[in-house]
Amino acid sequence: MNKTTVMAYFSIYGDCFDTDYVTQEMSLQPTEARVKGNIPNGKTRPSIETSWKLSTGDEESNDVNIQLDKIIKLLNGKESQLQCIKNKYEVSLTFTLVIKIENGEKPGMHFNTKKIEFIHKIGAEIDIDLYIYS
Repeated sequence: MNKTTVMAYFSIYGDCFDTDYVTQEMSLQPTEARVKGNIPNGKTRPSIETSWKLSTGDEESNDVNIQLDKIIKLLNGKESQLQCIKNKYEVSLTFTLVIKIENGEKPGMHFNTKKIEFIHKIGAEIDIDLYIYS
């Protein structure tokens, strides 16, 4: 029997920016970095934007906060760097939750004030993608 999974990822994306600079400034190795116009490995079309991403990958979970906390923990204390990157390159910052619901087992989704304040402080958005399987 398949279990419900959650993947959380944080992405910086925009028209064009230096992903190596972001990696250096954040002192974090991204899960994935793409440059607009380049064709990523295993893909057939070029990227339509430049992006830098940290991801948990799909994990069995009954609460999205488990995965979201892993990403926020990596970014905690780096708010000023993120604000600088956002302003310098005019990019967007997004936390995305990809939830694959199996057998009607829906994970908990509650965002406490501390998380909301962090997301607001760096000027990020939240995106939730749901995939429901029988």
